[in-house]
Amino acid sequence: MKNTKKRKTVKQEPCMGEENSVFDVVVQNGGSTSTVLPTELDERNLNLMDKMIEALDKQAAALSQMAQASLTNSKAMQQIAEASHKQALAVERLATTFEGMCGSIYEVRNAIIGMDYTMKRCCTQNNSNQNRDNANLFS
Repeated sequence: MKNTKKRKTVKQEPCMGEENSVFDVVVQNGGSTSTVLPTELDERNLNLMDKMIEALDKQAAALSQMAQASLTNSKAMQQIAEASHKQALAVERLATTFEGMCGSIYEVRNAIIGMDYTMKRCCTQNNSNQNRDNANLFS
């Protein structure tokens, strides 16, 4: 016995407002054609898909905004890093300047101490010579 089943083919018609309705499905069975109208379940599924597409669109827009904000944030962080580097170089130069000043101040201090020592030595010799001269005046 041969299997003489006829195959059924399902063809989807154009959608999104073209010639035929989105839900029209043509079922060909042998020589006859019948049109199946959409059911309530099909309409609910289509509405649900529309809502999902809208949600995905909003999500994509939000992700795009977040990416833009991240890019702006990274640029700002890069500028902060560059400014911090410049600040570190300035602090290093300032420290070098203070070290130089400290060395100069130490030399000035030693010079003042040397002058003080010299003046005290000279003054004590002059005072002792003056005392001798004054002592001769009254004798």
